[in-house]
Amino acid sequence: MLKNLFKLKYKLLILSSLFIFLFSCEYQPIGTFEPETNENPEPPEIQTVNLTLNEDTVFLYWSQTIIFSFKSSFQKIKGIRFLIDSTEQKFFTDNSGNITISPTEFSPGIHSLVIEIYTKSGSGSIGDELGYESFVFSNEWKIYVFKPICPQIKAENENGFLKLSWTECKSADFLEYVIYRGFYKIGKTNKPYFTDSAYVGEGESYNIKINTGADKLHYWKSIDLDRDLPELKFNANKFNEYKLHWNKSKYCNAIGHIKITQKISYDSCQQIAYINPYDTSFVLHNARFGEKNEYVFSVEPKYKNLYFENN
Repeated sequence: MLKNLFKLKYKLLILSSLFIFLFSCEYQPIGTFEPETNENPEPPEIQTVNLTLNEDTVFLYWSQTIIFSFKSSFQKIKGIRFLIDSTEQKFFTDNSGNITISPTEFSPGIHSLVIEIYTKSGSGSIGDELGYESFVFSNEWKIYVFKPICPQIKAENENGFLKLSWTECKSADFLEYVIYRGFYKIGKTNKPYFTDSAYVGEGESYNIKINTGADKLHYWKSIDLDRDLPELKFNANKFNEYKLHWNKSKYCNAIGHIKITQKISYDSCQQIAYINPYDTSFVLHNARFGEKNEYVFSVEPKYKNLYFENN
């Protein structure tokens, strides 16, 4: 009996000690906490580190990647938002990145592109710390969607050389035009025209492509030129002079010389003369009445000509 009573007292003692411990861990309110806040925080300055939008109007001919990077003078950038025609395209939680926009996603014509940059407000309030307060900075561009692309190209003679000119590309990611003659790349330019000083009228296909960087070439326009060499004629006068004559080449300043050869056999020729490209006739002093002769008239370029070298 004493033994059981001792055990009971022991248990009561433990319970009593536990109640005292629990009651001693309770906290009582003694006031409220309000963080220091700045009711009129100054907005930071946003600096553009990199943005591949150089003009107020973006001419969208093909899919274009916009690369961006911004920094704030003293408040952290929390997000960057891209909108087209007030519809969010993407929201970034970093201060840099890239976004690709495609003309197939929009109707042809003019659209509005807006970039919004969000920073902390700097007020120090709970709302600022939780991300419910922000400074918002924005800028707007016009997007001109081309679909389909219909550039024009023309070939003309300028100062005795072939000049190609075409519709200007106004895309923001445009770097340069790359000109191909047949399968050969013959030049680059950032102007919407190009002079081929090696073309002498032999006929050729030209292909213009747009370089937008990172080895991306976009087809722009092409043109096929027909053979346009001087027309050769033969006549004899009353003095028994046999003469070759031709019209002056439109591309005379690209010609190094005119070569006249006489066919001796099926597979061999004998050179007769090298002639100034500005001359338009040549007397065949070795021709005889009643003889049948075959002559070859050829123009050879003054400057490097891939077509001539490969043929």
